Amino acid sequence: MGDSLRTQSVVLITLFAALLVVGFLLTSFYRETARTTTFVLPPDVTDCDEDGDCGVMEQIGCCPCDAGGGQGAINTRMRARLKGFLQRACGHKVACVDVATCRPDLEAVCAGGSCALR
Repeated sequence: MGDSLRTQSVVLITLFAALLVVGFLLTSFYRETARTTTFVLPPDVTDCDEDGDCGVMEQIGCCPCDAGGGQGAINTRMRARLKGFLQRACGHKVACVDVATCRPDLEAVCAGGSCALR
């Protein structure tokens, strides 16, 4: 009976140690891969006076719409400024998914002095 109890104790301690190692590995992996970047677009990027000022942008976040990101309406003169802003805000460590979310039926309009999708 003593050997059986000792064997069970060794097995339980080994399983507990393995569980701790796996938990540590998973948390360190999560810290490295789960980065959420939250930023606010500069307000002048979406400013407009009329519908002709606006255009649909295929990338308004760190990922383009053909890689899981979103589309947005911006002032077409601000396209280069938005691209520069996104490069600085997102860096080069962004993981995008291979899922197309682009919608060809969207139209950019000027609504209340700001570009919007319709």
